[in-house]
Formats: sequence, C-alpha cells, structure tokens
Amino acid sequence: ASWVMPLMAPSGRAYVFYTYNGARMTINGNLSGGRTDRVDTQGDFAYKYSDDGGRTWSANRFKLPLRNLAFDYKNPLGKNVHLFWGIGKPIIDGGDVFLGAAKIAYFGHGFMAEDRGIVFHSPNVLTERDPKYHRWEMLPEGDQGLASVNGPVSDEHNLVALSDGSLYVMARTVEGHPVHYYS
Repeated sequence: ASWVMPLMAPSGRAYVFYTYNGARMTINGNLSGGRTDRVDTQGDFAYKYSDDGGRTWSANRFKLPLRNLAFDYKNPLGKNVHLFWGIGKPIIDGGDVFLGAAKIAYFGHGFMAEDRGIVFHSPNVLTERDPKYHRWEMLPEGDQGLASVNGPVSDEHNLVALSDGSLYVMARTVEGHPVHYYS
C-alpha cells in the first residue's frame, strides 16, 4: 500500500484511499531503461475506514472503479494492470466527496513518462455506512482524462470546490509550470 490520502467524514469516520499492489507485482513495465523495480504506483485504488480514530481499521478493503483511458494500450503490463497514484487531499463539497489522482500510461526516464489526471466522485460515501453501497464514478467522462497543455505529464492533482459550484483542479507538469482545469 502506498500514496495514502486521508479523509475525515463529519460523522467522525476516517477513510484512507491508497494505491494497493495486492498482486505483489515486482516489475512496473518501464519502457525506456529507467527503474523497473518501483512498484508503488500500480494495482487497485483501494480504501479502508476507521470508526475509532484510527486505532483499528475495517477488515475489508474496498475498491474505486478505475477504468482505462485511451493511452492504456501503451501499458507494457497490459490494460488490466492499472498504473496510477494520487497525493492530493480529498475534498467535501455539498455532501459529495471528490479526490484526484493520475492515471499512468507507462514508466520511463524520470519515472512517470506519460499520465493524465482523473477525479473520483461519490455522492454518498459520507452518508452510507456500508461500503458495499458506496457509489463512485471516475471523471471526466470519456477516455482522455485531464491532459497537460504542452507535455506528457499531469501529476499531483489538488482540488478546490468553488462558490459557484464548479470544481478547480491544479496539477504539476514537466514543462516548468503548473496546469489547471475547471469543471
């Protein structure tokens, strides 16, 4: 498990969302001679919860619905091995939860050679106690994700809910400046 993003619900329940290499894969599918042993950004987008301030955690692990983007055909491990990560803090807006992450096409020199931003949305994770009834969707719709303006990388997505109901996302690139998106 790696890249944990915590969320404290108004009810006091704590959630943690993270990358989980449950298959224990030992290679990452690097395409250009860089590191192949770093496997902390592949697997399932998982989460657990705690109702006692983090002293104990749910026995079961739950999964967010990662879907493929158009560039997943470049993944040398196959389109069913999800490459992704996220570091931003999940946000609550109007009772809904949003969290950002990056879906990776493949690894290369400099580690992440190409990726796109994604946002997960749940309208009921804060109100539904039983995770088997949690509803999640991966945004934006379609198969492109949030691309950088002039380059292959859009990483470390941080979200802000604006007063007009729109969502603002800022991310880093490898072009020497951040990029941002509005919804």
